[in-house]
Amino acid sequence: MSNPRRLPACVPAAWILAACILVGCAGTTAPTRYYQMIPAVEMDAAVSSPIRLLGISPVGFPDYLDRPQIVTRVTETRMTMSEFDQWSEQLELMFSEVLTENLRRRLGGEHVVTVPNNRGLEPSIELDLNVLRFDVDSAGRITLDARWRMFDHNGRLLLTEHSLLAQEATPGDYGAIVDGMSHAVADLSGEIAARLAEAVAEAGPGNERRRSS
Repeated sequence: MSNPRRLPACVPAAWILAACILVGCAGTTAPTRYYQMIPAVEMDAAVSSPIRLLGISPVGFPDYLDRPQIVTRVTETRMTMSEFDQWSEQLELMFSEVLTENLRRRLGGEHVVTVPNNRGLEPSIELDLNVLRFDVDSAGRITLDARWRMFDHNGRLLLTEHSLLAQEATPGDYGAIVDGMSHAVADLSGEIAARLAEAVAEAGPGNERRRSS
């Protein structure tokens, strides 16, 4: 009687390897960690704003940041996305909220609004800001590159600025990275607040803060 036909030894080995890979992948999936930036400017009860009302327009954001994953810039032209370290909400909206709150803390909450708004408030000066870059590199250096302008209530350009800000964080430590990014946004609010008096002077009478008698 002839021997039964045998399968090649490599076939069951391949099945076993595939099964091990599937089981291993299912058993070692890391949990996703979510992060949120926060305002990093301390509230100052004695703050004095030079302006009656500053309006913050919707912030322009680059498309490469329109994703939940935290982006790391490996080279000037190559980036990686952290699959398990992600933003808790859309970064563009979070950035705008944190910037606005930082400015409220620097200038007084009653002097800063977002535009458009449903309260009928008309700002005396409006801030238009576009973020060009906001990421961390593989060495832990955080870069915030933004161009911004201020207009009076008639749409007349008052000033144009370019802010290039940096923070340092431990590479791969996403908690420290997000904290550094929060401080970069705080630094940007400081540069904006520092130029506000100049914009008010350029806008002319009627745009400054009204003093109580």
